[in-house]
Amino acid sequence: MIKRIAPFIFFVISVSSCGLLPKEEEPLAPPVISAYESAAYQFAAVKRDTLTRLVDASASKVPAHEEEVAFKANNILITQVYAETGGTVKKGDVLALLDKSDLERRLDDAYFSMSQLELRRKHTEETYLLSKKYASVAYVDDRAFERTMADIATRIQILQIDVEKILERIEERTLLATMDGTVTFVKKTGDGDRSVEKERFATITDTTVSVFIITGANAQYFAQGDVVLMRVSGSDFFEIKVSAPEEIGVVDPDPKAAYFALADVPAEYMNARYATVRYIIEEKEDVLCLPNQAINSVGAEKFVYVLNENVREQVIVETGMEAFGGFTEIISGLEEGDNVILP
Repeated sequence: MIKRIAPFIFFVISVSSCGLLPKEEEPLAPPVISAYESAAYQFAAVKRDTLTRLVDASASKVPAHEEEVAFKANNILITQVYAETGGTVKKGDVLALLDKSDLERRLDDAYFSMSQLELRRKHTEETYLLSKKYASVAYVDDRAFERTMADIATRIQILQIDVEKILERIEERTLLATMDGTVTFVKKTGDGDRSVEKERFATITDTTVSVFIITGANAQYFAQGDVVLMRVSGSDFFEIKVSAPEEIGVVDPDPKAAYFALADVPAEYMNARYATVRYIIEEKEDVLCLPNQAINSVGAEKFVYVLNENVREQVIVETGMEAFGGFTEIISGLEEGDNVILP
């Protein structure tokens, strides 16, 4: 019984065991370099353009002409301040006043004394003339009359000198504008504040002309008389001449600085404190160029990368001027229209 069943069991196990073998894997296809990889690059085309090398220098605003005004009297009560920062004044306008009541009383006293002396002189003269007319010549004391008249004249002269001094001191207690212009500084004062002799109380500035100055290394590019470009407070660039400082009233100029005078300044630019001044060092027309970032370098050698049949290749180039706007002149190694790989 056992001999008949055994071959059958072997056959079943053999047949069913075939299903346990793994299936044969299909081989992978080789990678294909396609346009997809080339499309991952960004390119810049070599083009012809006008290139400019220039200097953009920052200029600071300085007053063309300004004057500081101060009281000539010390420790006197400040009674009134008329000047206001930003206000316009004319030469001779009153800016501030000091207390002058004590001087005014002295002046009144001096005028009163002078008037009394004038009355005395007139009375003495009239009395003398009447005496000469109606009395005997022997009873008229000419010398006494002359002494009296001389004494009155001397006293009047002394009072006149005193009046002149008082008027000068009163004038010193009135602060006047020394020029036409705009008040750009006024000392802050409060009740009870007193004057400090020769200390700046106000500053008057000529704002009809805005003067800008360039100092430092960039000043060397701007020679007096040159016509350059300027931009103020976001304005468009406009032409302006490099000025001689003495022609625009600059006091104690810096001999190594460059000055620019802006007359008839529009209101929107009046408060500008800085300007950009542009000087064109060199300009080339119709030259081949590339963006700076497309050009690589190792030491003194310059090169770019191009794509040749989906293979990146290095091309040595000779460069020239590095221009404003981020472009560099290409002298040799590439032709117009060539596409260069950007990093």
